[in-house]
Amino acid sequence: MKILLTGSTGQLGHDILKRFSKKYYFFKPSRKELDLTRLEDCELYLEKIKPDIILNCAAYTEVDKAEIDKNNAYIVNAYAPELFANHVSKFGGKLLHISTDFVFDGNKNKPYTPFDKRNPINVYGKSKALGEELIEQKLRGSGQAIILRTSWLMSHVGKNFNTTMINLLKNKESISVVNDQFGSPTFTDSLSLVCSQIIKLNFFEKLESISRKTSVPILHWAEDSPASWYEVALEISKLMKDLKISNKIAKIIPISSIDYPTLAIRPSYSVLGCDATKKFLNLKSVFWRDSLKKTLINKKIQN
Repeated sequence: MKILLTGSTGQLGHDILKRFSKKYYFFKPSRKELDLTRLEDCELYLEKIKPDIILNCAAYTEVDKAEIDKNNAYIVNAYAPELFANHVSKFGGKLLHISTDFVFDGNKNKPYTPFDKRNPINVYGKSKALGEELIEQKLRGSGQAIILRTSWLMSHVGKNFNTTMINLLKNKESISVVNDQFGSPTFTDSLSLVCSQIIKLNFFEKLESISRKTSVPILHWAEDSPASWYEVALEISKLMKDLKISNKIAKIIPISSIDYPTLAIRPSYSVLGCDATKKFLNLKSVFWRDSLKKTLINKKIQN
């Protein structure tokens, strides 16, 4: 089976490539080989390799920069996925598309379900929401696509909240972290397992039943239990001490979002409800603190 893995050099791509057996052949182009901002070139690449599955992990994820660089954010997050959907519709195959909690506005006080209405509040979220909608328009009811939303993705490699916090805690006297934004930390190890289950067990057509036959099936995946960024930072600090990752660890100061202005507005609550995913894929999620500990252990081993 031939799988095109976009974003193969990113944190999720790194764990996906470790997860799958050798019976799967991966096309893992660099950004230079497959530039998602050059849609005509992408179309030619797809027609050349003819993948059985497109696993789209690539995204424009710089949330604040997207407010300024809107054109590229929309091309990568919306029109490239539309191109993938068009290819699958025309030539066959499947599309597993990774999306985000930022398609929601954060106004709920309980976990978002896959059926909740999209209402993004920043350019990044709007571009990802449009990507979902364009996939739905092309592949609705086809059994050829699944949208998998996740949130607060972290790993021991790449650029993410975990690796950023470790560096700051090592090198600063004190750092400020917002304590009024709540979400679901997710770790690439567990998300890669979900991706592998979907593909290995060919859940594309099976999951049509949960889409109410009006759309493309949408799944959510995150670790158990919501948290604030401040709580996650505190746990990283604690684990760094316990694992003796650094002799010097900065003080963490909780602040509100209003005291930490950013170009893009963030949802204050974007916790994802994952019950349907657990049921249909027969998986159990792990408490985020346990996953974080495993991630920091891997970070220590890597260093």
